[in-house]
Amino acid sequence: MNAASSISITSPAFQAGGDVPAKFTCNGTNVSPELQIGGVSNEAKSLVLIVDDPDAPRGLFTHWIVWNIDPKTTRVAPVRPRGRIAIFSKSSRSTLNWN
Repeated sequence: MNAASSISITSPAFQAGGDVPAKFTCNGTNVSPELQIGGVSNEAKSLVLIVDDPDAPRGLFTHWIVWNIDPKTTRVAPVRPRGRIAIFSKSSRSTLNWN
């Protein structure tokens, strides 16, 4: 893989640029959609995933920041967050707990 290659992240749950189905929101079952990752350089040491919502009612909103993902990862299964996560974004700095 050369430096001009690009990473792709897709989901079988919805079309690129389309609406995220309610199932994957706080109005549904609040699980993450399956993600498929491709095109990662062999030289990559780690991946980070930042999920921003550019058209949120109050402007740009960061839903997730996940880091230290193994670069050999090709699929992220649907999951409902459990435990504790720290949220740092322009509009908030808080800790959320899921049961």
